[in-house]
This record gives sequence, C-alpha cells and structure tokens, in this order.
Amino acid sequence: MVNTIIKSKKLKSIIDNIKQEQLDNKLTNIEKLEDWEERFINQTEQLHRVEKDLKENIDKLEKAKETYISVVANKLKEQEELEERIKALEEKNESQEITLLKEIHQRKLKELEDTIELRKLTYKFALESALDSSKKIKGLEKELEEKRNLGGLFAN
Repeated sequence: MVNTIIKSKKLKSIIDNIKQEQLDNKLTNIEKLEDWEERFINQTEQLHRVEKDLKENIDKLEKAKETYISVVANKLKEQEELEERIKALEEKNESQEITLLKEIHQRKLKELEDTIELRKLTYKFALESALDSSKKIKGLEKELEEKRNLGGLFAN
C-alpha cells in the first residue's frame, strides 16, 4: 500500500511535470506569435508607407510628363513657325534675314534638343525610383505572405 502511494505520488509528479512542460511550450508559442504579429504589423505599416511614396512618385511623374509634353508641343509649334518664316523669306530672296533666322532656328533647335535630353534624364530617374519602390513593395508582400504562412504553422 505504501508502495502504491509512492508510485501514485511519482506518477502525479511526472504528470504535473508533463503538464507544466506543455504549458511552457504553449506560452513560448504564444510569445512567438505575439512577436510575429508585431513584426507583421510593422511590415504592414512599412508597406503602406512605401505604397504612399510610390503613389506620390507616380503623381509627380505624371505632372512632369504633362509639363514635358506641353513644353515639347510649344517648342515644336515655335519650330514650325520659324520654318514657315524661313520659307517665306527664302521666297523673297532676303538672304541676310534668312541667314539670321536660320541661326536663330538652329539655336532654338539646340535649346529644344538640350531640353529633351534633360527631360529624358529626369524621366529615367523618376521611372527608376518608381520601379525601386515597386520592387520593395513586392518584396515586402512576399515576406508578409511567408510570415502569414509561418503564422499558420504556429497556430497548428
């Protein structure tokens, strides 16, 4: 009988140890989930900030594009007007004015070419910025999905 009581106490002690270990494991899992949740929230906030920055960059790019189109249209109109004037002067054989207008025209063309080159660089930079932001978003979304999948594994 004393032997049975001792065995019963040992068994109860073993069961209590197992239960305590299970509780400790559950607590550890809960802490891991809480850490994961906090990282998930932080990354979600970071993703929203990157999305906002991307939208702002796209808006700026659209405005710059509109300005660029307007500038190019105006320059082309000026160029057409100059060409028309040159043709009219050529018909009148006013060589000095023609030479002067051609020089002015060449300067305007050079100015237009310079403007276009500068705009190309600006748009290239803006597009690269937008692409970088887009890549960051995709990376964060992939990481977020992986963490969601990991979260599902911990929940099981």
